[in-house]
Amino acid sequence: MRVMAEISNADKFSEKELISKINYFKASGADIIDLGFGLNAKYDEAIQKIQIARKSYTGILSIDTSSEKLLLDAQDHGIDLLLSLNRSNYSLAESITIPCVVTPSDSSGNLPDKAKNRVDILFDLIEKINVRFIADPILNPPLMKLYESLTAYRLFRERNQEIPLFFGVGNVTELIDADSIGVNALLASIGQELQVNILFTPEESRKCYQSVHELSVASKMMFLAKNAPPKHLGIDLLRIKEKKRKKMHPTYANNVIHVDKIKEPKISKEMYFKIFIDKNLICATFYKENKPNITLTSEDPSKLYKKLIEMNLIDTIDHAAYLGMELQKAHLAIKTNRSYQQEVDLF
Repeated sequence: MRVMAEISNADKFSEKELISKINYFKASGADIIDLGFGLNAKYDEAIQKIQIARKSYTGILSIDTSSEKLLLDAQDHGIDLLLSLNRSNYSLAESITIPCVVTPSDSSGNLPDKAKNRVDILFDLIEKINVRFIADPILNPPLMKLYESLTAYRLFRERNQEIPLFFGVGNVTELIDADSIGVNALLASIGQELQVNILFTPEESRKCYQSVHELSVASKMMFLAKNAPPKHLGIDLLRIKEKKRKKMHPTYANNVIHVDKIKEPKISKEMYFKIFIDKNLICATFYKENKPNITLTSEDPSKLYKKLIEMNLIDTIDHAAYLGMELQKAHLAIKTNRSYQQEVDLF
């Protein structure tokens, strides 16, 4: 299964931002990069962004738009795949020479509720067009006929084993408040059973950050597993939980004290730090007499606290212990892609 990453509202990006996003998706494992253009996208700006993307990216490039003019003209600017033809615009196929995704929707995005109706419409459209195509029965969001849409994929595959299938994973991951990593893995396994060919996702919301990478790994897992459960493959998507607990050999002294109630340490109110993260940097701003004096940054918490000691910015052992705890928590927040707030639990 190939992974398609969508850059939504690509016309809103500056040239630098667009190239950066393309490079990010490429590094994440995307096989195809899709430029999404909304209803309000201006034609000239869209063409300009297509040209920028084509110049900076040599892989398969697609566009997703409802503009008929943009669909027709994009093929002259190096686009390899079009999203999409449907019940309302399928006649455009007469002027198109590159592959298209075909959906059973109309111009307003309306879809038949029943799986069989979607499949019937798709096969009817496929008979009418004369270009290479990828069928997309369209995956529905959770609790909004998701199961019925999966049934459409099954019915389609039962009628035809050869036509490529498009699987819009992002329709599920973006619309469920659950960690995307497990959802992506499960949907990739379902996609493998349905013999889909393209796993499609944007990374629109913060919770879906790294979905392209997750799907890239999941696709490889499902391919390697073949007809067996996807485990013991040498690659996995375990990030917080672990597959097997490591054997530990704790060493206790004869005298064991369980720490419960303690006296709160006294930390100076004249000299203190405010810890925060900025992108992949741990930042510590030193305050003296309630005024910011200096900010130190590092990707490594150990280098940071050693520098604080070297500069004599830590006045007590209590303060040192507190800073060590907070700096490591900030480091863990970066590693797990979570927000960090000083003196607030990470999980």
